[in-house]
Amino acid sequence: MSLPDQKSQLSDIAQNHSDNSDSQQSELLKLRELLLGEEYEQLQDLHDQFNNPERYTDSVAKVLSEAIRLRSARDKSLTSALMPNVEEAIQISVKKDSRPLVEAIFPIIGPAIRKSISEAISGMLKNINDLVEQSLSVKSIKWRLEAKRTGKSYAEIALLRTLDYQVEQVFLIHRESGLLLHHLVSDRAVINDPDMVSGMLTAIQDFIADSFNVDQGEGLKSMALGELQVFIEQGPRAVIAAVVIGNPPSDLGVTLKEALETIHAELALPLADYQGDNTPFEEAYTPLQNCLRSQAKEEQVVVEESKKRKWLPWVFASIAIILLFYWGVSSYLIQRDWTKIVDTLESEPGLIIISKGKDEGQYRIKGLRDPLARSPELIISQQLREKMDIQWDWQPYISMSQDFILLRAKQLLGEPDRVNISLKQGVLQVSGVVAQNWIDRLQRRAPHILGISDIDISKLKAIESYQNNFKQHQDTLNALTIYFESGASTIAKEEIDKLQLMHTAIQEMISNADIIPYQFNVQIKGHTDNAGSEEQNRLLSQARADSVLAEINKQPYKRNLFISRGVGAKEIHQAIAKGKTRSSQLRRVTFKVTILEKSK
Repeated sequence: MSLPDQKSQLSDIAQNHSDNSDSQQSELLKLRELLLGEEYEQLQDLHDQFNNPERYTDSVAKVLSEAIRLRSARDKSLTSALMPNVEEAIQISVKKDSRPLVEAIFPIIGPAIRKSISEAISGMLKNINDLVEQSLSVKSIKWRLEAKRTGKSYAEIALLRTLDYQVEQVFLIHRESGLLLHHLVSDRAVINDPDMVSGMLTAIQDFIADSFNVDQGEGLKSMALGELQVFIEQGPRAVIAAVVIGNPPSDLGVTLKEALETIHAELALPLADYQGDNTPFEEAYTPLQNCLRSQAKEEQVVVEESKKRKWLPWVFASIAIILLFYWGVSSYLIQRDWTKIVDTLESEPGLIIISKGKDEGQYRIKGLRDPLARSPELIISQQLREKMDIQWDWQPYISMSQDFILLRAKQLLGEPDRVNISLKQGVLQVSGVVAQNWIDRLQRRAPHILGISDIDISKLKAIESYQNNFKQHQDTLNALTIYFESGASTIAKEEIDKLQLMHTAIQEMISNADIIPYQFNVQIKGHTDNAGSEEQNRLLSQARADSVLAEINKQPYKRNLFISRGVGAKEIHQAIAKGKTRSSQLRRVTFKVTILEKSK
């Protein structure tokens, strides 16, 4: 086959393949239309909408507000997401031009500030009213009646009646153009060309701004022209100027500000789009009319008779001073007594004052009181209580102070005379001498007392041990016998050692008796055998007793504890009864200890 024939055959095959491909594509489109129908067209429309920015933006705008509302109702995530952008936008706007923001908040920020200032001034007027409450004069009585009739305070009426002024004209001027928007004048004022006055004020404002480098939004506040004064209040888009004769009150500026804020709030659009048409500003008549205020000072009526009685004001003044002095002294004394009562109660252990003060003319104290604390009626004198007429309200509580923990312990345990109870860092320390049964009760009860963590009884002794020790040495001394040679009154050498035993017994008894306590004495009896006469034996026995007493007196014992007595041979039968039958056993000195008084 030749080359041309081959090319022709290939061309026919390609043509047939192309025709088959177009036919298949057309058939696929028909099949798609049969399967999807209108849904296909809608999907195609959505595809075109997403790819077309204008159509996509328009679709989002239709549901954006509803989506924001639903998301905001669900949670605060949208607010958190937008807040940084909004804050940044406000900061950029303020740096670029703060006037739009100032104009937006101007109608609301002024009333808020004035409300705060008004409250402060009201407080000041109340204080003034209290200070002048005692003033006495015909005019003051007249003003006081007026205050009761109008519902105002006396101080406010007094201030108003000392003023003398007249607002003659009020100008409303467009700030940017300096054109007059509205003008009101009082009945007694002399009218000049208001447009000329408006232009003059604008020119003065511009001159000050250009000459003195005044910040934007600032300007002239007032100026004086002879007896006339001009007060100017500036807003974002309008200015109010009031021409005043006399001495206006301080709140005139507040009146002008309120009027200016009302005009900005009600006529914001006409002010922003002002093109020279003053018709919309006829609505500013009411707020401007409120600025046309006046006040005439009351003239004093002076009669001839009052000139003759020049002493009358001095009498009133003296009475007022006396009453004021009496009130001041009385108030001082009452306050001093009240402070004294409060300070006394606050320093009293076991009392906690929660609130104190005077309510509806009644002094009241409310607080907490430990049951062991002293009663306030005992702390404050009856005269002072009756004078102040205090109403008490004490609620019970348990004080954890060291003093009251110790006081509760003493009250629960009891404190015997010779026992000392103290508290140190929660440890109850007990010392002294007491019966053993009290020590046992202490060990049972003390751990259960609130505020006590442990007890220390290392220095606490049972009295029974001292009593037993005394009894032991008492028996020792009673059993001690010192023997003598026949006819001798001096102590034999072999009996000297018994003197030390005697001294030990006496010393121990004295030491224990001081602790128990006991009062006792020791009787020293001298004896003889029956060898001599009765008188001889009596003298010899007394000499023997005195000899032992002399040895005792060598020590610093109390003399009244010892009594020496010679009985001769009178008690020889007692010795014989005890088995002492030899004469050497009868020549002796014995001891008898007698307890005179025991502790209870």
